[in-house]
Amino acid sequence: MEKKILPLTEPLIATYQGNSFVLGVLLSHENVKNAYLNGYYNLQCHRTNDSFKSNIDFCNALWEDFRLSGIAEMDLYHVCNIAKEKFSGFIKERIDQDNYILFYYVDVYYLPHSRFYNTHHDIHDLYVFGYEDDCLWAYAYSDKNNKMQKIKVLISDVIKGLYVLEDRLDFCSFRVNHKADVKVDRSEIVSQIKNYLAATTRILEPEMIYGVGVYDAVLSILKKELEREGNFIKSGMTNAQQVICNREEVIDMRVFRALYDHKLVLKDHLTTLFGGTPEYQEITDEAEKIEFMAKEMFYQMIKYCMTGKKSLIEHVMKLNCCIRDEEGAMLKKVIEIL
Repeated sequence: MEKKILPLTEPLIATYQGNSFVLGVLLSHENVKNAYLNGYYNLQCHRTNDSFKSNIDFCNALWEDFRLSGIAEMDLYHVCNIAKEKFSGFIKERIDQDNYILFYYVDVYYLPHSRFYNTHHDIHDLYVFGYEDDCLWAYAYSDKNNKMQKIKVLISDVIKGLYVLEDRLDFCSFRVNHKADVKVDRSEIVSQIKNYLAATTRILEPEMIYGVGVYDAVLSILKKELEREGNFIKSGMTNAQQVICNREEVIDMRVFRALYDHKLVLKDHLTTLFGGTPEYQEITDEAEKIEFMAKEMFYQMIKYCMTGKKSLIEHVMKLNCCIRDEEGAMLKKVIEIL
């Protein structure tokens, strides 16, 4: 049997599988896992001028950020430079050298875990952490189970999904730098929290908002949705993030899922820093309360997409403002303590 499985911890975040995968890699390596505790505080909101295409994401939390910081090493490859019959051996060789594989573009028409399997051509990403005989082990969103999970896919199916493309043929390897040694850095944590609270914008990126400014972006999205008209079809979830309705533009649930991800991580960070210390119990309790409200926001938005009840939007708007205010007060206390 040919087999090598690289370590991969299933992380808290699940909105974007690329972010989720890279964090899972970092958490699986003792020498760099503290990069998680030192970071993942700040947020950014893209495309704020279009409420139906906006998305919220963690700042400085993708593979390229970790390469630039020296935490990881990356190599870029192009499908056209690898003969199809040698592709399987090439990927296995990379994994044997402790490289994770980042396939940015694969036609999931050929992948059984996708709802588009054998029905519709759609380009998606796929992240690989091992192989077993003629299969690759990947971390991907499963439409069948509506969640991120570890799956096995035939290498032959992945090859079909790669070589059918006419462009976007690049992919990367990602390997943790074994010489890196990331320690918990409280000054860095304070800096990250201050940046988050500063709610900065950049002149060259007018459609990008950072930090607590994302709450204003979310409020804008909700207000526009409140003003719109549209009759929803009770068709259930699609990709666990959007629902089908009878209008062209649909509010994207990933905005609210990502906000919930952030509160899960924040609670986890503060529990790690202060958990078990009675004098700081108020902070960890507050973090748990904020995480619960963010979860309620997300679930209420799912319910709204199923029913179209505008009263749910009004409730979510109140939750959004409440989270913003309570989180700001809590994080100021955290800065004083650290």
